[in-house]
Amino acid sequence: MKPYPLVIVALLAVLCAPAWAINKCTGADGKVAFQDAPCANASKVAEQVKTWGNTGNTAEAWRFSENKDSMTGREFCFVVSPIISTGYRGNNSGFAHVWFQIAMNSAGSVALTARTSEASSSLFHNDISDMGVKVDEKEFTPFNQKINAHAVGFSDASTPALLSQLETGSQLRMRLRFWPYDQLHDTPPMSMVGFKPVFAQAKACAKR
Repeated sequence: MKPYPLVIVALLAVLCAPAWAINKCTGADGKVAFQDAPCANASKVAEQVKTWGNTGNTAEAWRFSENKDSMTGREFCFVVSPIISTGYRGNNSGFAHVWFQIAMNSAGSVALTARTSEASSSLFHNDISDMGVKVDEKEFTPFNQKINAHAVGFSDASTPALLSQLETGSQLRMRLRFWPYDQLHDTPPMSMVGFKPVFAQAKACAKR
């Protein structure tokens, strides 16, 4: 399964505490990155986004986004989860921020991945054993593909059952490991409120 380009719509600020802000940097090409450091250069538009600590609260709802491949003309449709903070803190960075993403296209390809920002120093471990996701109290689904340093995912065989769980579930948790440490980190529960209409929108997009 091929990795997919990352497209995320603007985040909504949420009024509550405790919280801190990270920078949302949008490049001239439209690519979005979330990072603790200021945006790298003047070609990027900086926006501060309120995010939560490792308390389990989230700063964003489930979102739909789409992107058209300029080379092939193929439309990619995305479902993007709230960004949450893990209990992992790198040597030179704050807590790792992660999210869950579903990408699909008109060719019928569907990819489910956990991601960190490509601009961050939070890298997924090469050893993905025991990493995975759990919806409600259903069976743990392990990741079985290391896509790159910032994305891990599932084979095609794992996708249908997990999608079904996501459509009917009330919360999602992820278990992750970051390079170079062996320790596993469980994310706080992520609410599935708002997932169904966004997923329906992405499926309709992929049929165009």
